[in-house]
Amino acid sequence: MALTRQRLTWLMYAATAAWASFVYLLGPSTSLLAEDFELDPHQAGLYGTALAVGIVSGGSVSSRVTARAGRSVTFRLGLLLLLTGVAALFVAPGFWLSLAAVWLAGVGGAMVLSTTTATLSELHGEDSAAAITEANALAAWIGAASPLVLGAVLAIGVGWRGAVGLCVLIAGVTFVVSLRAAGSSRPVTGTQAPAPASGRSLVTRRFVLTCLALFCAVGTEFAVNFWGATLLRELTSAAAATAAMSAVVIGLAVGRTAGAGLSTRFDTHALMIGGFALAAAGFLAFWAAGVAAVAILGLFLTGLGLSTLFPFILDRVVLNSGGQPDRGLAIGSLVLGSAIATAPVALGALASVTPVSTAFLLVPALIVVGVLAVLASRPAQASLVDVA
Repeated sequence: MALTRQRLTWLMYAATAAWASFVYLLGPSTSLLAEDFELDPHQAGLYGTALAVGIVSGGSVSSRVTARAGRSVTFRLGLLLLLTGVAALFVAPGFWLSLAAVWLAGVGGAMVLSTTTATLSELHGEDSAAAITEANALAAWIGAASPLVLGAVLAIGVGWRGAVGLCVLIAGVTFVVSLRAAGSSRPVTGTQAPAPASGRSLVTRRFVLTCLALFCAVGTEFAVNFWGATLLRELTSAAAATAAMSAVVIGLAVGRTAGAGLSTRFDTHALMIGGFALAAAGFLAFWAAGVAAVAILGLFLTGLGLSTLFPFILDRVVLNSGGQPDRGLAIGSLVLGSAIATAPVALGALASVTPVSTAFLLVPALIVVGVLAVLASRPAQASLVDVA
């Protein structure tokens, strides 16, 4: 069945793009922020921590706001907080305000992520995996373009604030469009969060295992993204290694673009297992490579394998939420933030006491646990209910 995109679908895609434009720009901009604000490496690393803590904070309040005010309010509030955070970073005169701005944008982004995913799931039913994957494909292509955009604004002498200004523009336009939609006769993000089903607990074995799979998928992606260049420097220059990491993001973008169509033809359970397997093969090629070209191909295949795991597992979070998609996705945001905050740190801690190549064995461990969690969390047929 072909995916039918509605006006509300495009609004959810735009919101996802607004969040992605900030997330993917923050990484390559960190060194520029450090130079501008005269930060040491430890202080610069706090930007990633602030983002992760913001995502956890947003996930912890998202379902509560939705339960009281409805998903539409949560969606618009998330966009407003994202816009405010990015705008505050744009004008930030120093380190502490910029750090607070990144945290605030993370809070808003988590609220946007949970509401857009729940809305796409509700709106598209059996094709929800395709819609969620398509939204994340757009995010990945933005990620692939972010270093190019940053390089372009640096080339014309605008600096990192010029690139952040583009993020402000995207978030601002999306927020205005969401307000216009709120004034129409159609709901902005579908229905309000359904009340918890009687006798059905959110924290079931399948739901917990789905969250574990989400942690492993996100943890693998960010561990490779944060530390891949360090291992690659053993084969090439530091500059080339850093640039080559775009292979991961390109793999994510290509995979998610193809994955939206694949999810309408094949069982997403099988696609998730295949994704983990491809990521494992790609990582093995990267880890064992003796030449840079093979390592870069391995990074691309790793990104390709990981590409559909995040959207497909998010869709399973909804399926295993016991008819409580907003609460389930709020917990998913907590898991997302926790994975971003802990997986790269854990690999870094291992790298401080062992060779970095040995520390990278954390990645196949995460993949194995992720596969087992996917296998054990497959929804029962009876749980595939409409969340509207």
